[in-house]
Amino acid sequence: METGEENESTVFSSRAKLYNFVKDEKSGKKEWKERGLGTLKLNIVNPTEEEYENDAPKRARFIMRADGSHRVVLNSPVQKELKIGDATGGRPTGGYVYFWGSVDAKPTLELLQLKVG
Repeated sequence: METGEENESTVFSSRAKLYNFVKDEKSGKKEWKERGLGTLKLNIVNPTEEEYENDAPKRARFIMRADGSHRVVLNSPVQKELKIGDATGGRPTGGYVYFWGSVDAKPTLELLQLKVG
């Protein structure tokens, strides 16, 4: 079975639960909605020979699949502009990490929360 990760190396992996901050349709209030529980991975794309020779920048992404169904719940590229931290922008504490990313292949960014084990 092909996963799309065949040409990537995993440099970090951890159990995690993913949430996104969305508006509840019934109450109209914003709240954290669980997206899935699974293994969060930080993958780096293995460079082609040409990319390696030309010293091309490395490409990386966060990927997370839900346990059981293996449905992709997070597939977000890592860029140097990506800010990761706690709710106030400081260093993450207590196992919670916040960042802006996209879910369900939507073009808009949403506030995401990871509870990392």
